Amino acid sequence: MTVLVWMIVATAVFVFCLTAAGAPTQIGRIAYAQCKDAYRLTNGEYELVVVPQRGRIMRYGPVGGPNVLWEHPDGDPAAEPGGWVNWGGDKVWIAPDKGWPQRVGRGWPPPGDPPQAPYEVTVVGDSLRMVSPEVEGYGLRIVRVISLA
Repeated sequence: MTVLVWMIVATAVFVFCLTAAGAPTQIGRIAYAQCKDAYRLTNGEYELVVVPQRGRIMRYGPVGGPNVLWEHPDGDPAAEPGGWVNWGGDKVWIAPDKGWPQRVGRGWPPPGDPPQAPYEVTVVGDSLRMVSPEVEGYGLRIVRVISLA
């Protein structure tokens, strides 16, 4: 399958897993884990936090409950060798990774992962639409539409 098909399938599966009965979704801007510009979506029962600066969903769980996504305990970890920072959360991974050296000239860090530039965010009704900068070596952008049911 192509990279785009895998990204669409992964996003659809993740959005499907976020469904929960509850009130209409509310979206607000918040500061989160040393990021001044994050978005919180909640339906009153569940919440998720999107950090465009990192291109990731950093939190998903019951309101006031535990985060089911792993998050680096330091909140702002140091870069690993190669310059990649593993903040945790949920992100789109360009696959297959064995193609990275041919596309971007290296096997690590992953192409398209910030801090190259934050994702652009637009609130569309009760959803958040995130669009990445053009992914190096692939000539595409990652588009994620995130919502709670």
